[in-house]
This record gives sequence, C-alpha cells and structure tokens, in this order.
Amino acid sequence: MINLRKLLSNPLIYVTILATAVLICFGRTLGSYFLADDFGEVAYVSKIFEGDWARLWSNFTGNYMQVPSMAVYRPWLLMTLFFDYSIWKTNAAGYYATNLLHYLACTILIFTLVRLLTSYWGKLRSNLAATFSGLLFAVNPLHCESVSWVVGRVDIVCLTYYLLGLVSVALYVRNQNKKWLILTFASFWLGILTKEMAIALPVTATVLAFLWAKPVGSQNPKSNVLNFQPDENSQEASQLGNVTDGGTSEPSRATALAALQKLDQELQAQHSSLTASSESPSPAIAKPIASPANLSGTPSSNSPSSTPVSPLSPSILMEKIKVTVPVAGMLFACTVVYFIIRYAALGTITGGYTGSIGDSQISGILQKWTDLDTISRILFPFNQFVFADDTAHKTMLTVLYVALTALAGARLLVGATPRRWLVFLFFATVAVLAPIYQLWGIGYNLEGSRFVFFLTVPLSMLFPIILFAPLERRGSASESATANKTLNGAGIKIVALSVLALVGLTAAYAKTTLRNNIPWVHAGKQTDAITKKAQALSKSTPDGSLVCVVGIPKDEGGAHMILNGTTFRHLITPPFAGPGLTGKILTFEPVLFGNPEKIDTAHFKQALKLKDLRAFYVWDMDKKDFVPFDPGASPVVPQPFRIPLSSGQTKETDQSSSDMLTGSLASFPYTRQRGDVDAKGLVENANAGLGIRVSGLKLRPAAFDYMVINCKLPGNSTFRGTKCKVHIESTDGKKTDFESDFFVNDESIRIPLSAYWRFYAAGELASIVVDLPPISELAVDGVALLPDSFVAPTITAVGRHSSNEGSFAVDNRLNNPKSPGSSKSSKTRAVVEGGASPSTENKAVTIAVNATSLKDAQSIEVQVLRKNFFFDNFTSEAALINGTEQTFNTTGNIATVNLPAKLFTSSGYIQLRARALNGAKQQTGEYSAPITLRVLTD
Repeated sequence: MINLRKLLSNPLIYVTILATAVLICFGRTLGSYFLADDFGEVAYVSKIFEGDWARLWSNFTGNYMQVPSMAVYRPWLLMTLFFDYSIWKTNAAGYYATNLLHYLACTILIFTLVRLLTSYWGKLRSNLAATFSGLLFAVNPLHCESVSWVVGRVDIVCLTYYLLGLVSVALYVRNQNKKWLILTFASFWLGILTKEMAIALPVTATVLAFLWAKPVGSQNPKSNVLNFQPDENSQEASQLGNVTDGGTSEPSRATALAALQKLDQELQAQHSSLTASSESPSPAIAKPIASPANLSGTPSSNSPSSTPVSPLSPSILMEKIKVTVPVAGMLFACTVVYFIIRYAALGTITGGYTGSIGDSQISGILQKWTDLDTISRILFPFNQFVFADDTAHKTMLTVLYVALTALAGARLLVGATPRRWLVFLFFATVAVLAPIYQLWGIGYNLEGSRFVFFLTVPLSMLFPIILFAPLERRGSASESATANKTLNGAGIKIVALSVLALVGLTAAYAKTTLRNNIPWVHAGKQTDAITKKAQALSKSTPDGSLVCVVGIPKDEGGAHMILNGTTFRHLITPPFAGPGLTGKILTFEPVLFGNPEKIDTAHFKQALKLKDLRAFYVWDMDKKDFVPFDPGASPVVPQPFRIPLSSGQTKETDQSSSDMLTGSLASFPYTRQRGDVDAKGLVENANAGLGIRVSGLKLRPAAFDYMVINCKLPGNSTFRGTKCKVHIESTDGKKTDFESDFFVNDESIRIPLSAYWRFYAAGELASIVVDLPPISELAVDGVALLPDSFVAPTITAVGRHSSNEGSFAVDNRLNNPKSPGSSKSSKTRAVVEGGASPSTENKAVTIAVNATSLKDAQSIEVQVLRKNFFFDNFTSEAALINGTEQTFNTTGNIATVNLPAKLFTSSGYIQLRARALNGAKQQTGEYSAPITLRVLTD
C-alpha cells in the first residue's frame, strides 16, 4: 500500500509536477524556429567557429556583439549560444531545449527557495507554499517572450543564477557554512555577466540573510519570529500533520488538547499559590509551565533550559549582523568590481538601449510609470491579438483574484502574518524594478513582457506565502486554549479553500499561456518558411540579376520575426544557407527598428531605375510564399495627375487641365454622416471624420508618391488625430488597407502613400479612399496625385551605391576590405552588399540635394542626426531636436554638402534628410525621404 506521507515527502514528485507544467505550456516551442535577433546572434557565433576568435574576446572587452543600438556587457549570454552552436549548429530545437531547461531550473529553484525559508512551517504547509509558488511562475502568461524566443533566454539564464544565489544564501544562513558563499559568488558573476538584472542579487540576498539569520545558541521560535528553524508551537501544526526538518513528528490534535488542559490546571495551581503568598511572608516561586512543544521532546522558550531573548534585542541584532555581513560584504564588493569592468568595456556604468531608441525610452518614463495599463496587463496578461475583447477570461481571473484576496485577508486576520516574508518580497520587488526604470511598460500584445520577467518571481510567491503561513499564538495560554478549536478549524478550511483557489488560478494561467504562446510558435513557422523560400528565390535568380522583396513580416501578435534587412540577409548566408546566395535580393526595411508598414522610399525609387531588376515580390503570410507584383516603371519624366472634383451632388465644371487624369474622379464625403458639403466644397460637421474617394485611376503605384488635397482650414479648425486610414482597391478587385501619416499646412493635406509597402504591392490601382480624422470645418479645392519631386527635395550620396539593405557605406577601416557581398563577376550590379563601391568608399562624403520642382524653394537645409538615431523613432519635436547632430544650410534650390570627417570616427548609422525653404526661411513642401550612412571603423 502506498505511504502517502512518504510519497509527498519525495522532492521528485514536486519536480515532476513543475516539469509537467512547463512542458504543457511551452512544449510546442521546441517545434519553432529562430526569430528576429536569433539569426544575427547565431551567425555571429558561427564566425567564431570559422576561426574569428577575436569576436569571442570582443564580448569580454566591449559591447555585446558590437550591437550599435545598445550598450550592454553580457559575455556569458554569448557563451550559452556558443555552447549551443557547438552542439546544435542551426537546429533551433536544441536552442529552445536550452531555454526550457533553464526555465525549469528557475521553477525548481523557486520551489527550493520557498521550501528552505518555510521549513519551520512544517512539511505540508511548506510544500504547498513552495509548489504553488513554482507552479504560478511556471505557467505565467507573461513568459512567452522569454521562453519562445532564443535570445529571450537572457532573462531566463540570468534568473537561474540569481535564484541559485538566493538558495545558496538560504543554505548559508541555516548553518553558517561559508562554503555556500562560494556558490553565491559564482552565481552573482554568471548572472551579472548574462544580464544586468542580477544587480538586484546583493540587495535581496542581504535582506534574506538578515531576516532568516539564526543567532548562535538561539532556540526554535514561535511562528514568524525572525529565525530559520522549524516551529513546533504553531497552533495549526497538529491538524495539518506537520513534520519538522529534523524528522520529529509534531504533537497530534489530541495531544495538543491534553497539553492545553494541563496548562489550565497548572495556571489554576499557580493562581492559588499566588493568592496564598499574599498572606505569607515568604515569596512565591512560580513553577515552570509546560507547553505543547515539551510533549514532543523539544525545549520551549518558557523552559528553564532556555533563556528567552527578545527578537529585537541588541544581542540578537548583533548576531544577525554578524551572519549577514559576509553575504553583503562579498556581493557589494563584487558589484563595485563589476562596475569597474563594465566602465572599462563600455565607457559607462549605465548602458541599455542607446540612440533614438534609448532617448525615446527616457523621455517617456513618467508617462509609462503612471500608465495603469501596464499594471492591468500584469494582472490580466491576455495577448489582445489572441483574446481580442474576450471578457469571459478576464471575469474568471477577477473572480479568482477576489477569492484569493479574501482568503489572504482572512489568514491575516486570524493571525497568519508572515512578516519577514512580506518584508523580503517588498525588497525583492523593489530590487528587480529598479534596473528596468527605462523599460517599464507592456504593449497590447504583451510586447516587452520580458522586462518584467524577474518581477513575476515575488508576485508568484505572494499568495502561496500568505495563504499557507501558520497561525501565531496570540495572548496567554488560557486564551489560546479557549480559541484554539475555533481558530484551528477555520484555519484548516481556509487552507483547503486556498488550495482550490490556487489550483484554479494555475489552470487559468496555464490555459492563457497556451494561447499566448500561439503567435510565437506561428512566428517560428513563418520565419522557417521565409528562410526556405528566400533561399529558393535567390537560387532561381540568375547571376547578375536582382529581385526586390517587400512586406517581410516584422511581428504578428507581439511575436518578433524579421526585424530588418540585415536580419533577412542572414537567412541567405552561412550558416543558415550555403555560399553564393547573397547579392541578389534587395530589401527596404528599417535599418534597425521602425514602423513595420514603412519602407526605405529612397532605396525603392532607386531600385525602380535598375536595368538588371528582374521582379518584385511580396511575402504572403497565408500562402507562406513570395508572391510577385508589378509596381510599374519609374517615370522618365515625373508628372502630376489632377483629379476632377465632385463634392456632394455638384460637379466642378472649370477643372480642365492638360494634367487632368481622364476617367478619374475625386468625391467627398464618400459615406453618409461624414459631413455636409456645399457647392463650393466647404465641409462642415465632419465629426465622424472626412472620407475622400479617388476612383477610375488605372495607375501603377510607381507613377506617383503623394495624394495631395488642396484645401483651407478656416479659423481654428484642426484635425483631431495625426493618422489617416488608406483603403486601396486594385483593378483586379484586390483590397489593401493601411494607416498613414499625413501633413497639413495652410494650403494642403499631403499623404505620403509611397512610404508604405502595401501601396506598391497593391498592383494597378483602381481607387483610393482616405479616411481623415474628425474636423469641424474644411474647404476642399482639389485633389492631385503627385510624384515626390513635386512635394519634397531629392537627396543622395554622391558617387556611392546603396547596399542591398539600402544604406550607403562609409568604410574608414584601416585594412579597408572589400564589401563582404561585392562580386567582381557581376558587372551589371548597381547595388552591392555591405554598401560601397571599392573605388569610392574612402572618399569624402558628399550629399547632393535637388529641389528644383518645388515652388518658392530659395534655399536648402540638410539635417544630420546623431549616430544611431533614426527619424522613425522620435516621438516628439523636442526629441528630434535633441537627436540632431548638425544642420547645413545652402542657398539656391540645388545643393552639394560635404559632411565633416568628425562624423565618421566611430562605427554606427547616420541618418539625414533635407528640406527646402522659401525666401522667408519657411519650409516649402515636405522633408525628403531619409537616407542612411553606415560608418565602419576599426
């Protein structure tokens, strides 16, 4: 017959439960593929195995992988990838297995830590608290980004060592064996060299050591007294079958009741003795009173063999400090050494994201920390892409939270107040929040949830710790005897209900995690398909020919895919593909990060003019394949297209013009309740927004760039929004929708359609509908479709060719090697990988700007951003000003600007753009599409 107590005492049971929970929630991740940064990091490690050992050493002496947009020191993270690559090469399943093993280690370490620090509760309570703490962490729906993304392991690996450090400190304070501090030392360094979050370990470890330090010679305390040893005096111990760490059974309920009756008898005898002493000259000497703990053979604090000492007495405090000092001294000394190493490697002790991304994070700190949506997403972690407006799951979680909060309140009221645990969890929470002060915030689809990965540890412990903490004995023994039966009965019921509520919360979390993880698994399926199709496309493209690819998916449902053109290039280069596949595919993605709907317009316009261009393709996520499309040819002579205007039922009659597009018509409003229009085109009461429809086009997208609405905004009339919705229907009936910026001045509204890849991928256009934001009044005079030269200056780097990803290289390396993708055999190739023609890459950087088609252009201003700042990442005009390195002003509508050499002394990306100014130094038209310089230095 199975011995249930022996079975529940076996730690393998709990490890099996935790492992099962992890596999249920994240087992499908093993079938996923690399995502986003994974490709670049695996490719980087592969170069080390090819003999470039300097890359490995560079991660110990400088920035992680020399990433231009970050300043982080994480050499051990690279080592985990190094070990994986040595075994798995490009088999993604092996990398995800490493993630899952570390994640399981985290859950087991949480279980171990709670079990160690609650051992004085008795085994059943301790095991319940530890198991549910580990389970709630294992099934937390916020963990998909960390587990199901290979490089998301940075948090998992770091947390593994962080928790191992806390466990080793818990073992140290238990018996003050300093061998455990060696493990603490190693854990800190492995953790901090993986991610900066381990900086919280010195604080949490010090607090833990102080709270649970056992002064030499101290006796077993009552529940929740600041000590470590098991408590035999807990009122609920007997009812729950607790066993102390030493293996001695605690008194049964019958034994405890008998002991309490004996206490009452002794109290009565002592009372009689004291009464008699009042009439006797000799002083009364009280007899020591027995306690239930004495019945189990353990000295109590009231016995003559022990000397009762206040937990807050100076002697106890000094003893605790003596235990804590070795932990705090070692860890804070290591922290100082780490900061010295970090400063030597990075030139800063802070770091994190740099450039425009870092600036935007800092500028929005106050707004992010006061945004209650993040708190809501931590409590209700539903990926909006998956759950949409599903209120049933939110209601279910709300009910569970209310039930658990009520049970926790009841526990606290009846005396289960785990004071030192509450203090520890408070400091643990603050310690893990401090390093993410710039990164606080979670998106609608739980983007950025990895940043609160450490925070979920104390949150996972909170309910189990409060709900399973044993009751304290309050008042005198006689009072305890009176209340004992009632309190213990209520306590057992609360524990039983707590188990049910926590099982419900675990199940709800697990179900949510399974669904939240779906976008990540599907994203892996997409990147796997993109990799195979891109390789096939490159193989099928003849040498000397080029193809263009747009619509490469950046993310879906919060799951990252192919971030930029550089990431895409990794798909068709070793180690993911064989040699000889690069140099044939042009991409138009953001340099590092940016709006996934936008493309590099200047690069695309240049590609349209290439003679060796073979075809255009767009990625179809449903078909998981590249689908061809025809954007049309770049016009030899750009020309505007004026659209006849129809407002309401009245057509304008005097709109004949040589550039009028025959058969087309612009009408507004195109739906009901979108404003009232009079015969002169004045729109009023457009409180639901203004829609303008241009029909009868039969134009290819390459023929124009902007939709311009000539209008006037009377009085103080302004649009209540900064984005408009664009709906396109092609001549074959295909419909395309996207959201666009729009620009307004006193004369027109300009919508940059060609800044978005969906515009080009639509094919031959039949109609365009633009939904503008609400406005009170607007006078529309006409609509036109204009090439960009009529709206903004054109800008280019003189004598330089852009890379396949769109940037112009400025190679200032001493050895000046040829671009890695250049090909001597491809004579017709106008675009080379890596970014520069070998004959021009070392020459001075000259920028040419042309604004001859712009009305009233009298001068030109070129705006150059600071290194690794990008126009798409700015969130305010103030941030843009702060991110500007320099501006250059010239007279005339044609300009040539030589950029100073000081801009190119360090590696990184430099973005610039130009605008035309009239005689009053006011902007005319719009800014040009930006171009990017990639600076390469030793």
